[in-house]
Amino acid sequence: MTAEDWKIATEQASRICQKAGNDPGAAGRMAKATHEPDTDWRGELQEFIVHQTPSDYSWSTPNRRHIANGLYLPGIHKENLGTIVWVTDSSGSIDDKALSLGWAEFATLVRECRPEKVLYLSCDTVAHLIGEYTPDDMPDTPPAHKGGGGTWFQPPFDFIAKRDEEPPVCLLYYSADMENGDKPTEPEEYPVLWIAPISCRKSGAFGKTIRIDPWGN
Repeated sequence: MTAEDWKIATEQASRICQKAGNDPGAAGRMAKATHEPDTDWRGELQEFIVHQTPSDYSWSTPNRRHIANGLYLPGIHKENLGTIVWVTDSSGSIDDKALSLGWAEFATLVRECRPEKVLYLSCDTVAHLIGEYTPDDMPDTPPAHKGGGGTWFQPPFDFIAKRDEEPPVCLLYYSADMENGDKPTEPEEYPVLWIAPISCRKSGAFGKTIRIDPWGN
């Protein structure tokens, strides 16, 4: 998104706050948050995908997440985006609430970015291929996850390396526990984004890490 786009979005945010009340401090905070997209982890998630194809914002396809709040922001527009891999930590340290949140964000991201295909994996000590989806056949409810054991990060990368297919555009690894487990080997073919709770002090062994605070928000 260009600087002019963020300027427009910031002005809209300020006007909404002014309509909601007379607290200039609240308006300023909201405008600042809109000006700095990295304060919104969902926005960071989208930005990471779009960064692989940096010209894919379009005002003709507005971002549906923000319309309900009165913000008309450019949405993602991409044709022929390749394969995206989403890995969900299914070890014993992640609960059903976190799994459901991960699936909801994953499904929304796929429908908005519209990649050619998505591989959905879960992993504890073994990588499990749960499904291969397109934006048009995403289930509304999360599939059954396999796992419940210890935490290992390397198996999904080994799984991808063994597949006789082109490398994915990127891999997103959703984990509730970055403190334990092995140290995976960084893939050379694609970027990696780690999604972890804010309570976790450690970041991924490589790539970029964003934090959710808390899991349910």
